Amino acid sequence: MKSKRHWMVLSEALRRREAPVGSRSVVRQFQSLGVFDVSGADADADGPWMTYRLPGGAGPGLQIRHVERRLSASDLVGFNNTGNVCVWPSEEVLTVLCMCMCIVYVCCVCVLCMCIVCAAAGRRVALGGGTDGALYVYVYVYCVCVLCAPLLAGVWPSEEVLTVLCMCMCIVYVYVYCVLCAPLLAGVWPSEEVLTVLCAARPHLFDDKLVLEVGGGMTCLAGLTVAANTAARRVLLTDGNETAVQNVRCICERNRALFGATAVDVSRLRWTDPADVAALQDQCDVILSADCLFFDDARDSLADFIVAVLRPGGVALVVAPPRSGTLDRFALEALRSGLLVSRMEQYGPFLDSLIQSHRSDPTFDPNLHLPVLLELTKPLRGAC
Repeated sequence: MKSKRHWMVLSEALRRREAPVGSRSVVRQFQSLGVFDVSGADADADGPWMTYRLPGGAGPGLQIRHVERRLSASDLVGFNNTGNVCVWPSEEVLTVLCMCMCIVYVCCVCVLCMCIVCAAAGRRVALGGGTDGALYVYVYVYCVCVLCAPLLAGVWPSEEVLTVLCMCMCIVYVYVYCVLCAPLLAGVWPSEEVLTVLCAARPHLFDDKLVLEVGGGMTCLAGLTVAANTAARRVLLTDGNETAVQNVRCICERNRALFGATAVDVSRLRWTDPADVAALQDQCDVILSADCLFFDDARDSLADFIVAVLRPGGVALVVAPPRSGTLDRFALEALRSGLLVSRMEQYGPFLDSLIQSHRSDPTFDPNLHLPVLLELTKPLRGAC
C-alpha cells in the first residue's frame, strides 16, 4: 500500500505539475515537536511569512518565511541541500534493478550456450556420431566467453538502454524532489527547535560573543533567536546552499529592528572549504549546529572545522538525532580532534514533557526525531 501511494503521488506530480494534497506526509511524516507558538503574518511570491514565538511568549516574535515556490534542480544540487539525506527507497530499488538485469543477462547467456551445446550434441547423435563430454564442455565455455567477453570491451545496446533508464529515473527523482520535497527545506526541524530553546534559556553564554550558526538551512532560527534575545556582539548566519542563504537574508532584513546592537551577517559557508576555514580561524566564541551530521565525509570535516574556528575556551552546541550511529561517530571524531565532549538528552520540564508526549505518535521515530545535544569545548591553550 505504501509503495502504491508513492506511485500515485509521482503520477499526480507529473500530470498536474504541483504537489498533491497530503503529499507532505509521504516524505516527512513527523513535522515538528511543536515548541513554538506559530501564527501567520503575511505572504509574498515565495511563500508565507510566519511569526515564531518562544514558549510562554518570551522575547519578540521572529518572522520567518517558509519558501513554498517550486525550486529547480539547480537550486537544490550542491552542498547539504536536502536536510535529510539518506539512501531513499527509489535508490535502493534502482540498485537492485541494475544488479538483477546484469544477473538475468548472464543467466540468459549461460542458458543460450547450454541450448547450443545440447542441440549440437543431439544432432551429432542423430547422425550416428558418438558423444564427447570434454568437447562439449570446451564448446560451452567458448560460447560463454564469446558472448560475455565483449561486454568488457564496448558498450552494448542493452547497456545503453540501461544507462538511459538510470538517467531517466534520476531525472524523475530530482523532479519529484523539487515538486514535493523542496518546500520541506523551509520548515523547522526538531533539532533546530531544541537548539533554539536551549539558546534562549542561556542568554549569558552569548554576551559580547561572536556567534556562528553553520548549516542553518532556510531559517537559521537558532542564530536569529540569539541575535534577537541576547547581548551577542556579532552573529553570523550561514549555510552551504545559496538558495537557503538568500532566504535567510530576506528573513534577517525583515527582523533587523529586533537585533539592537548585535551585528548580524548572512553568508554562504562550507566547512569543507579551506578558504572559509581560514577566514574564521580561532575567531568564534560559540558555534551552533542543528542536524548537520548525516553526511559521512562532511561529518568528520565539521569536527575539524569546529576545532579550527573556535577560540580556546569556546563552545559549540551541536544538536542532532542519533540517526543510526551518526551522532556517536561524530562525538568520537570530536574527541579525537581534541574537543571536550558533553552529551545531554534531558533539557528541563518543558522540553522533556513535550518530547515524551510525542513518543506515542507512530510517526515519531527516536532515531530520526529525538534531538540530542553535544556540547563541545575547545580547551584553553596549555590545559591538560
